[in-house]
Amino acid sequence: MAGAAQANAQGPLAAPDAANLEPLQVQTVTVNGERARDERGALGALGNRSDLDTPFATASVSSQQIEDRQIATLGQVFADDASVSAQGGTYTQAAHAVNVRGLRLDFTNGFKIDGQPFQMFGVELPLETVESVQLLKGASGFLYGFAAPGGIINYITKKPTSETLLSADVGWSSASLKRAHVDAGGRFGAQGRFGYRANLAREEGGTYNGAALERQAASLAVDARLTSDLTWSANFLYQERDIDGAVPTVSLQNYPARTGLPAPVDGRKDFGAYDSSYYNSTLWMGATALDWRIGRAWQASLSYGHTVKRIDSANETLYLSNQRGDYSNRLAPFYRPNLTYDALQASVEGKFDTGPLRHRVTFGAGYQTLERTLNPESNLSLFGPATVGNLYATPPVLVDTSTFDRSIFYKISEWTHKSVFASDTIEFGDHWSVLLGARHVDYENLNWNARGASTSRYNKKPLSPSAALLYQPTSYATVYASYV
Repeated sequence: MAGAAQANAQGPLAAPDAANLEPLQVQTVTVNGERARDERGALGALGNRSDLDTPFATASVSSQQIEDRQIATLGQVFADDASVSAQGGTYTQAAHAVNVRGLRLDFTNGFKIDGQPFQMFGVELPLETVESVQLLKGASGFLYGFAAPGGIINYITKKPTSETLLSADVGWSSASLKRAHVDAGGRFGAQGRFGYRANLAREEGGTYNGAALERQAASLAVDARLTSDLTWSANFLYQERDIDGAVPTVSLQNYPARTGLPAPVDGRKDFGAYDSSYYNSTLWMGATALDWRIGRAWQASLSYGHTVKRIDSANETLYLSNQRGDYSNRLAPFYRPNLTYDALQASVEGKFDTGPLRHRVTFGAGYQTLERTLNPESNLSLFGPATVGNLYATPPVLVDTSTFDRSIFYKISEWTHKSVFASDTIEFGDHWSVLLGARHVDYENLNWNARGASTSRYNKKPLSPSAALLYQPTSYATVYASYV
C-alpha cells in the first residue's frame, strides 16, 4: 500500500515533465539469428537438416534416453523399434549384428562414428561417450555410398557444452559387473572461444553367463572458433574391451533343412569347453574438421577421419547337427587382425531462390580406404571327434594346443571408395517440396594371400539417383513419395 500511495503521489508531478519531452529518434537495430546446426554428417549427401525435411525413414536415440533406459549395448538401443532386431549377444563376436526390416547391416560399410566409416565386426562401442545413435532405414547408396540395403547406424559422440559440465555415475549388474563413468565439458577463453568434452569409463567383473569382462574407454572432443565464421574441431575415441571365457557362437551352417530347432536352453549355462577362449577388441578413432560459414546462406566443410580396429581372439563356435542338440565345437584362433579406415570428405551447402522457387543444395566429394592385415595362421580351426558335445550335457573339456608367431602379418584386403554427390531440394508454396539428387561411386576391393599373390578383385562404378515429392501439412509431419 505504501508503494502504491507513493506512486500515485508522484504521478501528477511527473506528468507535465513527460508531456514536454520530445520523441527521441533511435537507430534501427537488426538482429539476425540462426538455429544451431544439426549433427555433422547425419544425413550424408543431404547435409545438415531435420528428419522431417527428408524422404527417408530414420530413428534416433539420445544420450538422455540411453541413460534413462540404462542401455549398455547396441542390441538394446533400438529395442522399442519393431523394425530393428538384435542378432547377437554383447559378450560374443556378433555384438554388432543388427537386422533392420529383416536385412543385416553391413559391418564394413553400414556403421559410422560422427559420419566417419568404421569396420564394426565384433565390436561393442562405448555408449557412455555417445550423444545420440542415429539409424537410417533402407537403401543408403545416395546418402552415403556403397552399403547393404538394410541401412546405416551413425554414432554421434559427445561435443563441447556451452555451460560447464561435470557428472559422474556408477552402477552394477549381473551381481558382480561394475561400471563407472565421468563426463566433463565446457568452454574457456575470450567469449568461450575454446570448447572441450571429455569422457572416461571403466567396466569390469563377471557376466551373467560366467565370462569375465574388463573394459576401459575414453573420448575427447575439442573445438576452436578461429574467427566468427571459421571453426576447427577434433574428436578422439579409444576403447579396450577384453572378455575371458568368451561366449560361444551357435551356428546352423550344418543343420538339416526343414528341421525344428532344439528345445530352449537356460541362458545362464556356460557352453565353453576351452579355458583359453577369449575375445579382445581395441579401437582408436581420430577425426578433425573445418567448418566455414560463407555469409548467411552458404557453408562449407572439410573433414578427415582415421579409425583402427584390432581383434585378438580364440573363439568357440558350436555347429548344431540335429534337433537333439548334438554339436561339434570348433575353436578358431584369430590373432590381431588390424582394420584401418582413412576417410576424407569435402562438401558445400547453400540456399538461393529462382523466382518463386526456393533451393537448398548440397554437393561434395569423398575418398576413403580400408586396409585389413592378418596373421597368416589365423584361419586355423581346431576341429575333431573329441570336440563333439550336446547342448543339454556337460561340455567336453578341451585344450588349445595351437602355436602361432604373433609377429607376422600380411595385407589380405584393401577397399577404396571414391564418390561425388549433389542434391537440390526445391520448395514451392508453404507445404510442398521436391528432392532431386545423385551419388556416383567408384568402389574397388582387392584381396591377396599370405604370399602376396592376388586372389580376387571387385570393381563397380554405380550411380545412385534419388527423387522425392514431399508434403508437410504441419510442422511436425511429412508425407512423401520417393524413388531411391
